[in-house]
Amino acid sequence: MMDAPSSVRPVLVLDDHPLVRTVLVLGLRAQGVDAVQLPITGYDEILAAAGRYRPSLALLDLDLGDGIEGPPPNGLVLIGPLRSLGWSVLIVTASKNRGAIAAAVAQGAIGWVSKAEPFDRLLAVVLDAAEGREVLFRGGARGASAAGSRTAGT
Repeated sequence: MMDAPSSVRPVLVLDDHPLVRTVLVLGLRAQGVDAVQLPITGYDEILAAAGRYRPSLALLDLDLGDGIEGPPPNGLVLIGPLRSLGWSVLIVTASKNRGAIAAAVAQGAIGWVSKAEPFDRLLAVVLDAAEGREVLFRGGARGASAAGSRTAGT
């Protein structure tokens, strides 16, 4: 189910699992954040739908199943086009493929968080990103981890 476009800046949730999309949207809305889910119907359809909203943050899974052509991590192909539409992209993934996660960051994703994280920690990282706080630190003890103690990935 896709919500009607509006003039506000929603968080877009792009995941091939309806349950994941719905839970993220409900969790964000419970925190007062406007969030919408986009069905994974195809590359052009996703970008057209994203173009109907004022850009803010897009939560993107790396593996979009059969909704996008090509083998996983097929979500990578959306990072550049979403960024060119003005979206910041945060990767929310179950993937343990560090190469794909690094490629996502190299292509402009602002960070990543693992779906294996407890929901409250995952949601906190998303909220930080939605509020414009830095969620990816380079170097140091944190490496490629999300904000503060919110370690992204396993």
